[in-house]
Amino acid sequence: MTQTQEPVATQAEDEQLSADAERRRLEVRSREARRHEARRLESLGKLAGGIAHDFNNLLAVVTNYASFVTEEIAAVAAESGDDRWKSVLNDIGQIQRAAERATALTRQLLAFGRREAIKPRVLSLNQVVAGLEQALRDMVGEQVRLTISLHPDAGSVFADHDQLEQVLVNLVANAREAMPDGGVLSIDTANVDLDEDAVAARVGLRPGPHARLRVSDNGVGIPEDALGLVFEPFFTTKVKGEGSGLGLATVYGVISQFGGHTEVASEEGLGTTVTCLLPEADSEAAETGPLVAVLESTVPVLMSTATAPKSAETAPKTPKSTETASKSTETAPERTATATESPDGHAGGGETILLVEDEDAMREVTQRILARNGYQVLTAAGAAEAIALVGGGDEARDDIDLLITDVIMPGMHGGELAGLIRALLPTVRVVYISGYAHPVLASRGRLDADVILLKKPFTEGVLLETVRRILSGG
Repeated sequence: MTQTQEPVATQAEDEQLSADAERRRLEVRSREARRHEARRLESLGKLAGGIAHDFNNLLAVVTNYASFVTEEIAAVAAESGDDRWKSVLNDIGQIQRAAERATALTRQLLAFGRREAIKPRVLSLNQVVAGLEQALRDMVGEQVRLTISLHPDAGSVFADHDQLEQVLVNLVANAREAMPDGGVLSIDTANVDLDEDAVAARVGLRPGPHARLRVSDNGVGIPEDALGLVFEPFFTTKVKGEGSGLGLATVYGVISQFGGHTEVASEEGLGTTVTCLLPEADSEAAETGPLVAVLESTVPVLMSTATAPKSAETAPKTPKSTETASKSTETAPERTATATESPDGHAGGGETILLVEDEDAMREVTQRILARNGYQVLTAAGAAEAIALVGGGDEARDDIDLLITDVIMPGMHGGELAGLIRALLPTVRVVYISGYAHPVLASRGRLDADVILLKKPFTEGVLLETVRRILSGG
């Protein structure tokens, strides 16, 4: 009897060992596939961020020159009383509104690229959801029944409040659109403790407590062959023209930027569940609190169902020719202005500003705004020209009150340039202008505490308010 059982037992053990080996092989393959997917999305993020950076320069030029033209035509129309100018102003208005929509798209690309300047602080996940509840109920309408379940111990996270709200808005908008005939949309929070095995299946996470945000619907679901593409920018299962394809890409970028993970489970005809996991805020984050002033343009961001919150090194630009050096100029104000003459009270009083921007059109429009509002403006197309303008040692000029510098420039980024200028002129103040500020970011993706960043595209009013406030010691 014993001799008969031994081969059977040995066979069962061999089968179990083979099954275990096959399971481990599949787990390794699955982990490699997820790592590959994460690297692919990271590469897409770099590309998207680089495009957004250059596009923001173009938008700043379009927006501000359209504003200049509007100002001139409005003055002519008022003086002449000719109604024909009204149609011209309406046409310019269409240009400005198109620029506003493009601004919304670039901000979504920056969020996906995870290189956006952020204002993180410790937030209660439940409070973020509760604060949006009424707006979300208005958004889904009467055909969709919205249920919200907030676990009292869901915990706090270290994140940007506006971006976290945008994550929720995007998820709810997607869920609503998946239920054209109505249905049930559920939002719930919880706190989950992830062990080594759990994080092994989720790229980017570490073991420990995590706050979980989950949004579920019983809508049409996502086709199985599309599930692997849902985080890609501009991918959408919607009818052409009904979505930008950036909603889930933005969610992925924002959650990943704060050390989290996003996953989607869906079945056609049954619905979709999106789960976002964020590390619970630690004591270090709690002590840090808000870190920096990030100044945003008043160019409106359209809060459509696909709009994302308010980028990866760009490809190296062709070096400037030797002719560029001659573009370092000092520009006197086009008109003398005082604070009392400015409708916004932000005009200059003759202060000298060093403006460093490698994009010609961007440099020219910024210089024009400053000069026509009472500032003396020195311009440089790069770091070397800026340093040459300042001089060195005993010959360094001491009349520069403010340095305004782009962040991404060939050869030396704005953060390095500011350090060199401050070594020569310790009292000079600095404002960075950029749509992509990654090189001046500090650890954990946060801006250094003394960094003032004005996001592109900015308007004339926002630029002037920022300059006036900084020069006044604000």
